[in-house]
Amino acid sequence: MALKYNPTDTDALYTIGSYYLELENYPKAEEFLNKALSFLDKPLHHEYSTLAKAFSYQKKYPEAIKALKKAIRESPDNEFLHFKLAVILEKYYEDYDAKIKAFEAVKKKFPKGRMNEMVDHYISKLKEEQFKDQKDGTD
Repeated sequence: MALKYNPTDTDALYTIGSYYLELENYPKAEEFLNKALSFLDKPLHHEYSTLAKAFSYQKKYPEAIKALKKAIRESPDNEFLHFKLAVILEKYYEDYDAKIKAFEAVKKKFPKGRMNEMVDHYISKLKEEQFKDQKDGTD
């Protein structure tokens, strides 16, 4: 209803996009979140992060990576955004070393960060998988 009277209402567009995301209608979420972003003139890290989530659920990892990089440009000291980027890169990359480097980059940027325990968990898990694959001769 709000969009009928004001089709550039960014709050309404963002809210509708978020609802579509919760309903798992990712293409519609993507559409409304992109519309909201096109009209906003403020720090957009939260909106880009949400858009990245919509892309990720659709396994559109290159688009999710691009959206998260935009979010990081908007808020470069946001540790959680860097962590989310590493998680998406881990899904996207095939090479274990590249996956591990993505998480190590988070730890390097935030040496005393709140996410370090989780980062260490991912690195450990990836190194175990890498070792197992090398042992099995699949890598």
